[in-house]
Amino acid sequence: MSSQVSTDDTPSRGARKSPFAVLMDLKIGLKILFGFLSIIAIMVAVAGSGLMSFITTSNDVEHYVEAVEEASLASRIEVLFLEYKSEAGEFARSTHIREGAAEHIKEIGAEVHHLIGEGQGILTDPEHLAKLSEVAEAFEAFDHEFDQIVEILTDHNRQVSEILRPSGEKMTEDLDAMVLEMAQSGNQDGKVYAASALEHTLLVRIYTNLLIDARQESYAEKAQEEFGKLVAALGALEGAVRTEKGQTLFTELQELFEAYETAFEKVHEESLEIARLVDVEMAANAELIIADTEWLQAKAGELEAQAEAETIEVIETAEMTMVIVTLIGVVVGLFLAWVIGKAISDPVAAMSEAMNRLSQGDHSVDVPAQGRKDEIGVMAESVQVFKDNAIEKQRLEAEQVENEKRAVEEKTRAMNELADSFEASVRGVVDTVASASTEMQSTAQSLSATAEQTNQQSAAVATASEQASNNVQTVASAAEELSASISEISGQVQHSSQIAGTAADQAQKTTDQVAGLVDAANKIGEVVNLISDIAEQTNLLALNATIEAARAGEAGKGFAVVASEVKSLATQTAKATEEISNQIGGIQNATTEAAQAITEIATTIGE
Repeated sequence: MSSQVSTDDTPSRGARKSPFAVLMDLKIGLKILFGFLSIIAIMVAVAGSGLMSFITTSNDVEHYVEAVEEASLASRIEVLFLEYKSEAGEFARSTHIREGAAEHIKEIGAEVHHLIGEGQGILTDPEHLAKLSEVAEAFEAFDHEFDQIVEILTDHNRQVSEILRPSGEKMTEDLDAMVLEMAQSGNQDGKVYAASALEHTLLVRIYTNLLIDARQESYAEKAQEEFGKLVAALGALEGAVRTEKGQTLFTELQELFEAYETAFEKVHEESLEIARLVDVEMAANAELIIADTEWLQAKAGELEAQAEAETIEVIETAEMTMVIVTLIGVVVGLFLAWVIGKAISDPVAAMSEAMNRLSQGDHSVDVPAQGRKDEIGVMAESVQVFKDNAIEKQRLEAEQVENEKRAVEEKTRAMNELADSFEASVRGVVDTVASASTEMQSTAQSLSATAEQTNQQSAAVATASEQASNNVQTVASAAEELSASISEISGQVQHSSQIAGTAADQAQKTTDQVAGLVDAANKIGEVVNLISDIAEQTNLLALNATIEAARAGEAGKGFAVVASEVKSLATQTAKATEEISNQIGGIQNATTEAAQAITEIATTIGE
């Protein structure tokens, strides 16, 4: 009793194949390739999930960095503007302009302007950009107001240094001389008026200097009050002047007073304008700039916190996603490995068992995996052929043994029959001789006849023996012919194997030749690409030549014609190379398909 090998993996005809049955029918190489592709797909899925998480995290980090940059930029704008405001305020309050002070402050302003421009290039939120635009407008106004202050202070210092101080000093000198002149001339009233004018002049100068230094309106009012008293004193002094020298001094004094008063009014107005610019205009713009920059910093801080929270959330989600995708990938990979391993190992194990039983002479075994489309199915068909050949060989051997046995039995039977016939004939002759011994002398003719009969029977016995020998020879010849036929079959099988090997070698050589043809076609394609590149370069050179010819005007017309012809030739060359490239592509596809077909033929012949 022989066991049967399971062949359940062979799908029944007409049944709808499941995906696993389709996988079973694939070649072993394709099964392995499918497994690797599945693993690669899982790796790509894991990497894609990680990449998406990385991109999202990168975007959140970019938003965070943008928020940090925005906050830093707003803070730097505010700090630098406060420095600019402080320097500008100190400059506006100063009574003496230091050399290079205005230029230094303008450099700070230029840095603030640069930072604002940088922020306008970085910020993307419309609301934030609107706030920064307000900052830019307010700063432009603030900067313009500082330029006005510089211009006013320049004129202010010029009025003080070129008019007020020299005129005041000269007025004081002239009034001293006037007092001395009045005293020498004995004009006591004039002396009193001159002394009063000198007193009010000194007070005017004092209050004017205080106004210049402190820029307080109270000093301007006191100075204007003293100006009124000085005018009255000068009016009284004018009536008291009696000498020519005194008249000359008074005339000069009046001119100096008018110049001093005009310069004072100008300085007063400029002081009021500087105070208005600093305390009203610049203060309002500064307040707006500081408020907007602090708003931007606050919003940037909110964006930082939001971006940080989103980044942490994305990172946590990415970690969970990576873990889940990785676990799914591991499970799917293990399942595919198990399925593909079973698809390869189970048929091979069943085939090994069947071949082992066939090698032990068990011809009742069923060959598994017949009807499969992969290498196992081809192997099963080959093993079935071996099984059929073994059964046929066993049948021929049994038939040969039966023929030999039958020949021996036939030979034995013939010999027995011959012996029995001979014995019967001899016994008959003896009986006849015994019964006729008494009649021998009288019946010589009968004895002679009997002797002749005996002779004929002996000839018959010889003929029968010869026929039996011929029959044995015939059986031996048949056995020899059967052995020769088996040897001839073995030789034909060996010759067929040699022919198949030669065909496989020829197919391999043909594959190599076709591969060489593919390489040659690829090299031709590279040459065609090179020609196409040269055509493109020629086309560009022709275009450049056309442009240069157009620039040259009338003198470049001939060169333009040549460039046009070159461009036309380059275009035709490009079209020709494109056509050649298409033909080469067709040749490459045909040779590639031929190589694949020959490779499959060689594989089939080898199997």
